[in-house]
Amino acid sequence: MRPDIAGSFGAKLSLKMADAAERQLFFVRATGLHVPLAGLVRGAGGRPLLQASGWLLAEMGYSAAMKLRGTPGISFLSGVSVDPKRLEWFLKAAGRSSTEPTRAAPAAEE
Repeated sequence: MRPDIAGSFGAKLSLKMADAAERQLFFVRATGLHVPLAGLVRGAGGRPLLQASGWLLAEMGYSAAMKLRGTPGISFLSGVSVDPKRLEWFLKAAGRSSTEPTRAAPAAEE
């Protein structure tokens, strides 16, 4: 919303960039099935949270994630928003804690 529009409603508009080191959630997709995504993420200082063949959900700093974008083997990397309570519930239901990586079950073959 533009400041002049916000002002007409009596609202204050304040934008703040996140600290580049602040940890966030990122969805990472590999170019193939044999790309060591977890190793690439850990090497950049990130922590894999949920992983399956060809993708993972990781926690890492924004600057580290942006450096990974150009890495060979990574086809897609973007920030995601996940309700932390639901993620914690899912991890507990899967028998994992939020401090250890979770590997999703492989997809059923058709």
